[in-house]
Amino acid sequence: YAREFEDIARGEVPGDPTIYVHAQDRDAGTQTAPQGPERLHIICNAPPLGDTRPHTQSEIHQCEQRIFARLAQCGLTIEPGPHLHTTTPAMFEAMFPATGGALYGRSTHGAAAAFQRPGARTRMPGLYLAGGGAHPGAGVPMAALSGRLAAHACLADLASMRPSRPVATPGGISTRSRTAAATG
Repeated sequence: YAREFEDIARGEVPGDPTIYVHAQDRDAGTQTAPQGPERLHIICNAPPLGDTRPHTQSEIHQCEQRIFARLAQCGLTIEPGPHLHTTTPAMFEAMFPATGGALYGRSTHGAAAAFQRPGARTRMPGLYLAGGGAHPGAGVPMAALSGRLAAHACLADLASMRPSRPVATPGGISTRSRTAAATG
């Protein structure tokens, strides 16, 4: 895993990437494969350089071959059909500008980029950010924490009873109680 992120830091597609596979057509209860071809969603890490250095067709093809070879080593043989669709960081950058092609928000160029993630509040009143692209970062636990931070910010900003400071108002009725002395 460390070598994979060293490759990414150098701007290279990892030589032995971590591969995530999702069998989209399988029933959650039985996990049985459907009859015929099966749709798979396969993700591997790549450097988010879609804004500065898009990958060449040769690099994309080599990455696909590495992925299929690695999956075959693990016992999953894939025969890509005519409907193979590859999405690259450059394609993500085109769909989501300023991300560099990163899946979780803005591109992480530079050593301090992790500290530049936006917080829950934005400059636009009523718009709050949550998820992997906002503070504290990517991954399910961090995205959940981000949602909690956004909810707290929203509740604080939109409270129905805002604290008010005491002020003096002229006129009105006195609310001090007075007792009258009885004379006899």
